[in-house]
Amino acid sequence: MDASIGKQSVETRGGLVIGRSPEATYWEFFRADRAQDANAWAAVMSYPHIRVAAPGRVEFFQTAEEYAAAASWSERVATGWVRTEGIEPECFQTSADKLHFAGGWVRYDAADQPILSNRVVYVLTRLDDTWGVKARFACGAAKTWQDIADGESGNTVKRFLQQLKDGDVQGSASALRYPFIVVEQGDVQRFETVTSYIAKSPDLSMTHYEGLDVAVVQNGSSGANVAVSMRTDAGPTNQLVFLIDKRDSTHLIASVSTISE
Repeated sequence: MDASIGKQSVETRGGLVIGRSPEATYWEFFRADRAQDANAWAAVMSYPHIRVAAPGRVEFFQTAEEYAAAASWSERVATGWVRTEGIEPECFQTSADKLHFAGGWVRYDAADQPILSNRVVYVLTRLDDTWGVKARFACGAAKTWQDIADGESGNTVKRFLQQLKDGDVQGSASALRYPFIVVEQGDVQRFETVTSYIAKSPDLSMTHYEGLDVAVVQNGSSGANVAVSMRTDAGPTNQLVFLIDKRDSTHLIASVSTISE
């Protein structure tokens, strides 16, 4: 069927634009936001869609209708906001149907002065040749785009992986912030409490691996995104990105997105 995204007529499936590239999907996210077009913004997403912020906020939307109904720009406008510009994304992990973009945004006022910025990993998935933004992992908004030194976020992930490898479910549970979010290709898992995590700990394909590469890809004022690549003992390579909540001098894992060969 045909649907309107802004002024352009495009073919869509389930609200998502068919055939649009991951990069075009990323930039359309900001175009729709600048236009304050709730339906176009919702049409960029893949559902269920989730946004996880290092400062603690989690937003979950089951459908495009839910997303469009919740969209509002009034709080931003009250700060003097007139537009948001995305930064050039870097694809640091990818498969045929899922990828991780290290991106982010800067908000500007009418005088073209920056108001706020944020580093964000965008998780994009493809279903039936249709790309959409499945999840967003935000490091925490700040007034200036400053470089922040932090080596502990990577160490937090390494300890968590070692606990899983050792079969220490209780220890791995204590490394998480709740609700703990796992973003898969077609679904989103939420573990609301330590008890729910222990009762049904997710299969992250991390209990057996031969090689491990851990790197912080984004560092923000209250969070960091950490990329992991590992080779399992069965041969495939798994790619993961973790959002770390590092407020109050503690480091907890808030969410993870997984890509498996």
